[in-house]
Amino acid sequence: MPDTPPPSTRGERANARMALLAVGTLASRVLGMLRETLIAATFTVAETDAFFLAWRIPNALRSLLAEGALSTAFVPVFSSTLERGTAAPGEPSPDGPAGEHHDALREAVARVRGASLAVLVPLSVLGVLFARPLTRLLAGDFRGDAAQFELASTMLSWLFPYIFFMGSAAVGIGVLQSYGRVAALAFAPALLNVAFLLAPFAFVPVAVKLGLPAVTGLAWGALLGGALQLLALVPSLRRLGMLPRPVLDLGHPAVRRIAVLMGPGLLGVAIYQVDVVLSNRLLASLPHGAVSFFNYAQRVADIPQGILILSIANGFLPDLCRAVSAGDRGDASRLLGRMLRLAAFASIPVAVLLATFGEALVPVIYGYGRFRELGPQGVAEVVSSLRWQSANVALLAFVRQLTATYSAAQDTRTPVLVSAIDLGAFIALALALRGPMGHAGVAAAITGSTLVQLVFLALWISRRVPLPWREVTPTVLKVLVASAPVAALSRVAVASLPLHGDGFRPKLLAVACAVGLGTVYLLAAWLLQIEEVAAVLARFTRRLRRRRGTA
Repeated sequence: MPDTPPPSTRGERANARMALLAVGTLASRVLGMLRETLIAATFTVAETDAFFLAWRIPNALRSLLAEGALSTAFVPVFSSTLERGTAAPGEPSPDGPAGEHHDALREAVARVRGASLAVLVPLSVLGVLFARPLTRLLAGDFRGDAAQFELASTMLSWLFPYIFFMGSAAVGIGVLQSYGRVAALAFAPALLNVAFLLAPFAFVPVAVKLGLPAVTGLAWGALLGGALQLLALVPSLRRLGMLPRPVLDLGHPAVRRIAVLMGPGLLGVAIYQVDVVLSNRLLASLPHGAVSFFNYAQRVADIPQGILILSIANGFLPDLCRAVSAGDRGDASRLLGRMLRLAAFASIPVAVLLATFGEALVPVIYGYGRFRELGPQGVAEVVSSLRWQSANVALLAFVRQLTATYSAAQDTRTPVLVSAIDLGAFIALALALRGPMGHAGVAAAITGSTLVQLVFLALWISRRVPLPWREVTPTVLKVLVASAPVAALSRVAVASLPLHGDGFRPKLLAVACAVGLGTVYLLAAWLLQIEEVAAVLARFTRRLRRRRGTA
């Protein structure tokens, strides 16, 4: 068995993986922001209402398959196979060299690929064939608008095969995470946004020439992006020798173990899909543009969510899996504490900035073309949802670290139980708030249900890994104090500075203010001696000294 690196080395490797993932995700989110800007400027809200409603289903399945049910099953099983040469913790570990463990993993990957293809191919075909009834389930009759319903069902029939590409990529993602190879994982998601950016120029004219709705070009862009993300993993997998021919062998230990772990995960998928269906139906029943306004706010919140949530959890997940697998609860608790402190340090000030500075940020991202024609009302609609979704950025940052810990412990049942509780909270809140608050009420319901999810995950995590309250609580309190001046200065800037005009200068001033507010937070965090900012400054200083030494 390979030697286990000391905790300090593991921490450095986790930080390096997390930094690389953060850089790659930042690139992807910047491209995603440009994508949303281009979509909002190119298409009417009637077209984007239909597209976004249809896109939520394959995109939600992608999140749950590539980042949820599949990845949370693949990474622990693949890591265990690579570490021990076995597919399950309870099986005897062979005494052979690490190379034999590599061969055992290659054999497991071949069987898992075969099983995943046996599921994904028919699922994709069924999604295309039953796009119309699925659309009716999702959106009802779109307030009796037959043209809107037809457009949404057409979009769904084009978009559903996207899950084939992302479900197939999930196997490769699990392998690369098990080896700690994150370069391809960091930058592959950006390819989806590249394809979306090409769509209005390369695909939309073709769709119009063929007599299809112009927004069909966006669906083609999504399919191209899914294929590119899958292909981007191939070079790294080939270098590892992890591109075996798929073999359908449902009796293989790895396939059986993943099926056991995925059982609750798939139930979680079903629960989440009820959530998606209900939120879609609620949004589709609201006045014209509600789906688009909600989605535009969600995309703004997604920019920091992807960078802060996934990069931290995925960066530490391999080491967390190894610590839990080795039965070292103390080391696992230290890793979890580090993850939660980083989540607090990064997500809370961003949530505060989005909530208090949204009136200036939304025009920077969306204030062009077709969206600009909506005037101040369009900005106000997006901001009304963004204020509630911004709180969800911080809550999800903590939730993701806890669910990663449950995954490392190969406990998929508890998160599913919590998801069911979360769904009940969402339904109750959404039905109560949708009427008086519109699409902002749906956003508030999502945030409230995420808070419920966080509370239950935190209460029950100690059965798997001790939750380091004494380490995390002081950091959270300090971060809240450091974020207070950001909130105050944001409101002053929105009220007193010329940030709301249509020209270039107001947008440039808004960006400069956002950078300044970030600097204020870092200075406050340094004065409060928050450990995370000290570590960042120390790392920067070491690199600067190295460069001077080699100059």
